[in-house]
Amino acid sequence: MAGKAIAKGLAALLKSDVPAPTSGRLIAREPTLSQAKEPNLTEIIEDDVLLDNYQTNWKAKNTISNRQKQIDSVAEAAEKLEAGEITGKEYRNIVKRDLPIKPIVDMVDIPNYSNIIGALKKPQAKKGILNLTKFLKDGQEVATRLDIPAYDNYNQWIVSVHDGVKTKDGKFNLGGSPIAYGKTATLNNVNFISSAERGLDIAKTKKRKGTPKATIARMHGSWKNIDDNITAQRAERILANRKGDKYIDPEDGSEWSQVGMNPYRASYFVDKLTGSPLKSADEVIQVGPLVFAKNAKRLKPSDFKKEIKEGARKGEELLIKTETGKKIPFKKGGMVARNPYNYEPRGI
Repeated sequence: MAGKAIAKGLAALLKSDVPAPTSGRLIAREPTLSQAKEPNLTEIIEDDVLLDNYQTNWKAKNTISNRQKQIDSVAEAAEKLEAGEITGKEYRNIVKRDLPIKPIVDMVDIPNYSNIIGALKKPQAKKGILNLTKFLKDGQEVATRLDIPAYDNYNQWIVSVHDGVKTKDGKFNLGGSPIAYGKTATLNNVNFISSAERGLDIAKTKKRKGTPKATIARMHGSWKNIDDNITAQRAERILANRKGDKYIDPEDGSEWSQVGMNPYRASYFVDKLTGSPLKSADEVIQVGPLVFAKNAKRLKPSDFKKEIKEGARKGEELLIKTETGKKIPFKKGGMVARNPYNYEPRGI
């Protein structure tokens, strides 16, 4: 009885969206990006019963529906492109008209640890929360993207970090296992990896056919340990300093591109100001859906010609094959983005 009374009193004191554990344990508190206090969640993550209760109650209060739906005209155009009934240029014109690229213009919110753990599935939370229960080494090879269900169902932008080790034949791996989840990410020597074939399947999504939106793209690079506050401040500084079709970091004069990837439009990562498909970058910073790439390099015509000549490993195709057997790019463009800030949904 005493334990329950303590827990009840503590929950009222904290005014938390997450109920205090009924074991009578006191919950330590720690600063977040906004300098507010939140419960120390390490004990909760380690205790299966507490974690179950925590997530059940959090999800009951925070479930919404943000899932993006493909636009019928774009889905139909993707089907016609595959069938060889329209050209790539005709497809691009339809996408440009009905599903245009919209760069992020306002700084995005960053979830606190309480919301990250609440929005994730139990095995994900157990896997590790960056800088809380999981720590990565500088230079560790990883691949990052957004955790799509956390946004679709709970409006939380969570960075998903995966094993970035290459395959035996030296290829990048789209199937690397998740190793942690966090607020932000900073990567060096980045390669933008996606699959044209899988992107086309998603673009065709309608009631009758197509594949529901799923992960087809990741950013592969070397992990760099940077405090989440510093990464967020850096992204906000760059976002506020757009110069023409580039962003400039006023602190060092470096040039950055805002990056997006939306398979409902196309299969590539793109520069969201120019629409150019991107291949690599010296550095990437990711704060939820907001992604900036330093000195980004574009895909060149020679990259496509090389695939026509030599082929590509499954999952890394730049080209799709039409029903007539012709290999063509699945549109030269794409994007990341989402609603609360008036930008187009889904992402990395």
